[in-house]
Amino acid sequence: MQEFELLSISHFISFCTCLAAIFMIPKALQSKPELINSFRYFLIILLIENQIRSTYMETLVKGGSLAENLPLHLCDFSAIVIAAFLLTGFRPLFVFAYFWGIAGAGMSILTPDSEYAFPHYEYFATMYGHSLILLAVAFSIVNLNQRPFKSDISKLILYSSLLLVVMYGINFILGSNYWYLNERPYGENIISLMPEPPTHMFILYPVAIFFIYLVYSPYIYLDRRKRRMN
Repeated sequence: MQEFELLSISHFISFCTCLAAIFMIPKALQSKPELINSFRYFLIILLIENQIRSTYMETLVKGGSLAENLPLHLCDFSAIVIAAFLLTGFRPLFVFAYFWGIAGAGMSILTPDSEYAFPHYEYFATMYGHSLILLAVAFSIVNLNQRPFKSDISKLILYSSLLLVVMYGINFILGSNYWYLNERPYGENIISLMPEPPTHMFILYPVAIFFIYLVYSPYIYLDRRKRRMN
């Protein structure tokens, strides 16, 4: 029990540290506009490096199968598309990263899907990689003046549903578990409360749509407040 409490405290401190960095770094850059462009490219490098290192560690170091460790999980998609957005400025990429990055990466730093707990390398790698996605999204909002709109939601659900079908096909061909469609992730998380895969999708799909609207809800409030003020 004492060990569990210690690990919980350690994770709470790690979680708060990640949140502080995610919110404070973009805020600090507002007073240093000359650094924004350099930091954008720095983030791109960090995001790409993290994807390469993660694949290297899982395959060459741990001896895992490359087919099962390609950057195809939802958070990998989020990392790739937010890096692509930072590089190209193509707004639809930001929209995808905003919704799935916040929902997926946010859940991952709250309940890490790591096989090992603090202070193992995999724990820190999980917290770092997902925090990096959230930092890039926050940077895009605060420093690059990006935001989602309600009209983006229906398009996001459509394209995500199409990707879901594709991922079922990829998992069938490779014998993999991308998007956790065939097996649950490590650790205690929301999927742990659902039926065994793949029947969990009957619950997870509507829950995912709920989280999309939940992630968008701050803008509903801000837009209503702005209309009242005008």
